[in-house]
Amino acid sequence: MNEQTSEMTLERAREAHERWLIKNNKNDLDKAIEYYSRTLCENPTIPESYYRLAMLLWESGQIGLTSAINKCQLALTVSPENINAHLYTGYFFKLAEKFDEAEKEFKKAIDISPMFSSRARLNLGLLNAEKILSGKFRLTYALKSAYYLTTGTLFGILDYPYVRMGMQKIRESFSVGKYLVTGALLQKFGLDKKAINTFKTAQFETGRSEIFGKLIGDLDIKNENVDAALESYENVLKVNPHDRESLLKKATILQTYYEGREEEAIEAYTRALETDGDKDYIYYELGHLYLKKNEIINAITAFKLAVEKDQTNAFFHNALGFALFTAGQYDDAEDHYLVAINMNPDAEWTATVCRACALIYSDVKKNNEKAIRMYMQSLSLYPDCADTYLSLGDLYFDEEDYDKALENYTKSIELNPQDHYAFNKLATCLWQKDFVEEAIISYRHAIDLNPDYDAAYNNLGAVYLDGKQMYNQAKDCFLTAIEKNSEYEMAYYNAGRAFEELGDKIQAAKYYQKALELNEKTKQITTIDIQSKIFELFED
Repeated sequence: MNEQTSEMTLERAREAHERWLIKNNKNDLDKAIEYYSRTLCENPTIPESYYRLAMLLWESGQIGLTSAINKCQLALTVSPENINAHLYTGYFFKLAEKFDEAEKEFKKAIDISPMFSSRARLNLGLLNAEKILSGKFRLTYALKSAYYLTTGTLFGILDYPYVRMGMQKIRESFSVGKYLVTGALLQKFGLDKKAINTFKTAQFETGRSEIFGKLIGDLDIKNENVDAALESYENVLKVNPHDRESLLKKATILQTYYEGREEEAIEAYTRALETDGDKDYIYYELGHLYLKKNEIINAITAFKLAVEKDQTNAFFHNALGFALFTAGQYDDAEDHYLVAINMNPDAEWTATVCRACALIYSDVKKNNEKAIRMYMQSLSLYPDCADTYLSLGDLYFDEEDYDKALENYTKSIELNPQDHYAFNKLATCLWQKDFVEEAIISYRHAIDLNPDYDAAYNNLGAVYLDGKQMYNQAKDCFLTAIEKNSEYEMAYYNAGRAFEELGDKIQAAKYYQKALELNEKTKQITTIDIQSKIFELFED
C-alpha cells in the first residue's frame, strides 16, 4: 500500500515538474518540491526523488551546490547503477567546478548504458569546453568537446528519455557547446572582441545568459571595460540571483572601481555568504569595506570571522590587528600583529607589519626599547625601506642618541634622496649637535625638494636666529613659513623673536599676540612664555 501511495505521489511530482519546466510557474515548482519530498518520506528507496528534488531546491535557491551533490549521492547509495543519478551528480560537480569528479560521473553513466548515453556525452562535451574557458586550454579538450557533443547528438536518437525532452534540447546543448569552444579558441588567439561578439550572439541565440553573461563580463574586465563587465554580472544575477561567481565579481568590481558604492558591494558579498564555498575571503573583504565606511566594530567582527575560518592566514591577522588598533584595543592588536609576523608569508610584507607593531610600542605604550627592536626586526626582513630608518632615527632622536639618529636619517636619505621630510629631520639632528652650517645646508635641501615645506622654513629661520644671529635672514624664513601656513603658531612666535632682535617691538608684539591666539587651540607653546615675551617688550 505504501509503495502504491509513493508511486502516485511521484507521478504528481513529475506532472508538476513538467508544468514548471514548460510554464515556469512558481506554484508548480512549489508543488513539485512538495510531492518529491512526500515521495521520499513515503518511500526512501526511489532514487528519482533525491536527484530531482536536489535540482528543484537548488534552482529555487533553497540549497547550495554541496547540499545538492549530497542529495544526488544519496540517490546513488539507493541505486548505484542509476544513470540519471550519475548524470545529476556530475552536473552539480561541474557547476562546482570540480571537473574531475564530474567527468567520472558522466563516464560512469556511459559505461552503465553506452547506447543511451546522449546526455552524458553532451555534458562531457560542455565540461571540456568549460575546462578551456577556465584557462586550461589544451587541444585534447577541444577535440574531446567536439567528439562528445557530436556523438551525444547522434546517440540522442536512441536515448528515449532524452528524445522525449525534444530535439530543441539537443540543439540547445550542441549550440551552447559550439559557442563555448569557438569563443575559447578566439580568446586563445587574442581575438577578445570577436570572442565577446560570439558570446553575445550565443546569449541571444540560446537564452543562456547565466553562462555567456559571465564570460562576457570576464572579457570586459580583462580589457578594463568595467561598466560593461558590471552590467554583464548583474544581468546574470537577474537570471540566477544565487550565482556565487557573479556575486563575488560584482562585489569586487564595486569595491575596486566605484567610490561610494560600498553598500552595494557589502550586499553582494553578504549574499555570496549564503552560497556554498569558502567564506573566509568574503569576510576579509567585508572587513575592508566596513573600514572604508568607518564602521570599526563591524570591521572587527568580519575580520574575526575570517580568522576563525582560517587561523593560519597572516593577512587576516594583520587586518584584524589594524582594525583593533583603530578601535584603541592595542593589546589585542599587538597579539594579532605578532601572530602575522611569526607566520612571515613574505619578507617585505612582514617588515611592514613589524613597523605597525612598533608604532604600538612607541606611540601607545611608550616603550622605545621594544619599538627599536621591532624596527630592527623589520630591517632584518627588508633592509631597503627608507621609512623604517626614518622612524628608527626618530626614536634615537627622542632618546637623545643623536649619533645613531644621524646614522639612520642618513641611511633613509641614501635609499630615498627625494624625501624632503628626511632632510628636515637630518638637519634638526645636526643642529642639536651644533653642526650649524651642515644643518643650514640640509634645511635648504629640504626646501629645494619641497618649496612649500613650512616646517623647513621655520627651522632654518631658527638656525639663522639662534645659531648665526642673522636676524633679517631669520625673519624672512619665518614670514615665508607663515605665508605657506597661516595657522603656524611656532612660526609666529619665532617671527616675534626675530623682530624683537631687530628692535621692532611693535611688529614683535603683533606676532607674539598672534602666536598666543593660535596657541589657545594647539597648546604647542607654553602660554606663560608667550605672555612674558610680550610683557618684556615694554618693560623699559
